Amino acid sequence: MSALERLFFSPPSARGIVAARIIVVAHALWIVLSRPSLWSVNPPRDLALRFGWLFDVATERVLFIVLVVAIALALFSRVASLAAAVLLYHFAPLEEALAHSGDPFMYGLTADVLALAVLAFVPRVRNAEPSGDFRWPIVLIRFAVAAPYLFSLVAKGIGWFTGSNIANVARTFDLIGVAPAANLVIDHPVLAWLIAIGWLLVSIGMPIAVVSRRVARFVVPIAALAHLAAIPLFGVIWLATPLLLLFVDYSATPNSSAHRASA
Repeated sequence: MSALERLFFSPPSARGIVAARIIVVAHALWIVLSRPSLWSVNPPRDLALRFGWLFDVATERVLFIVLVVAIALALFSRVASLAAAVLLYHFAPLEEALAHSGDPFMYGLTADVLALAVLAFVPRVRNAEPSGDFRWPIVLIRFAVAAPYLFSLVAKGIGWFTGSNIANVARTFDLIGVAPAANLVIDHPVLAWLIAIGWLLVSIGMPIAVVSRRVARFVVPIAALAHLAAIPLFGVIWLATPLLLLFVDYSATPNSSAHRASA
């Protein structure tokens, strides 16, 4: 079996799919239910056409209720998972507009839309034997979670990751009034450089973590800590942070983990 075949089709147990469904459904519900304005938003016509908001408010409210129910049922139903993906795709652009943020990588629904669509095509998991059909969906979902890190790196360029630039970013958010601990970065060049280098490594490492368990064990915890630290230092909340739990290998049994550790 080639490395590519092992990546996509090595036969894990169905536990990874069950865990992925729980994580994605919980995350999607958290974001959708925390955006009550999606329930009653009535955008101008030009904005409505841009975002595909083609129905009246009453119809959109019904669709919103259907969305919430479909997401919840996606835990058990592949049909509901596909329906949730389609409806979430419909509502996601307005979530972006309502977030009032200039950074396209801080929104939280892109990976959920893709994950729910992928999970809609997974075979039944109840009493199922280990199968390669339970591996490729997890890999694709992890790629969806890791992609923004890579795209952010490409968009910014290597030159963005310098101590002076990180300090300037902290100054900007400090002036806006959203970063209570920004002075720690502004007044300490060494810390600013550590953040710059660390975030560059995370941006490079997250896509690699999809194909390498060793890299994932190192990079994913650092990414999680970096996102938590960014809240007081820069006022940036990365809504997709809980999806990093998808990089945990839930299919591994204690015996298989011990075997890999001793290998």
